[in-house]
Amino acid sequence: MWRKANTQPGSQNQPITRDRVEAVMKAHDWKYFIDSDGVLGGRWESSDVYFNLLTLFGDTPDGLQVRAYWRRELPAAAEVAAATVANRWNRDKLFPKVYVSVDRGTLTVRAEGNFPLRHGVADDQLDDFVNSTITTAIQAFELFGSHFSESALSDGAL
Repeated sequence: MWRKANTQPGSQNQPITRDRVEAVMKAHDWKYFIDSDGVLGGRWESSDVYFNLLTLFGDTPDGLQVRAYWRRELPAAAEVAAATVANRWNRDKLFPKVYVSVDRGTLTVRAEGNFPLRHGVADDQLDDFVNSTITTAIQAFELFGSHFSESALSDGAL
């Protein structure tokens, strides 16, 4: 489980920018990319993670959304079972929000953390947001993997 060794504040709040999120990625030596829309993303274990800057008040970014997509796709017929697992996660865990959606007969699972940062964010807090969202999203996807094994899906057991 993710734990931060140093609990002392490391810096003052600064506005959220893609460059600052990218600096977190570089500090951990994580591989990342910038997609055609200018959104920063990365790949972890069984998930793709995107870091979207949000504009909640005014016209400059003042929020961060960390959204992870489980790389496994499930059949649409698994929607009720998957929504039950997501609901259980959301009931028992503080973070991140987990949900499912169906598009063109395929079910996808997502996990996301949203952080309002109207007054900026310190470097160590930003690192905490990014790191804890990735770690807990992976935990959520592991839970889904345990409920939706390849053999259970091929046997038709949902």
